[in-house]
Amino acid sequence: MAAYPTNAKDDSDSPAKSSFSITPHATNEVGAYIPRFLYVGGAGTLAMRLANDTADVSYIGVQAGTTLRVRPSHIRASGTTATGLVGLY
Repeated sequence: MAAYPTNAKDDSDSPAKSSFSITPHATNEVGAYIPRFLYVGGAGTLAMRLANDTADVSYIGVQAGTTLRVRPSHIRASGTTATGLVGLY
């Protein structure tokens, strides 16, 4: 297996190096890392709070297979109908 170069560019335009499944929750953060991108496997609505925000926002009508360039700290169980959520960082 090829290793990711340690001197690789690591900014918002760089590809993700790791991923994790996200389960929406009423209060918990998405995980140990705030993702740089959010993949949506099944269409629906996302109720989330972005990393630097103090209020939640809903993305309505997100299509299956979409990768959003957002950095959510929370994905809320209430209001989220999208499925197959994967955080990429």
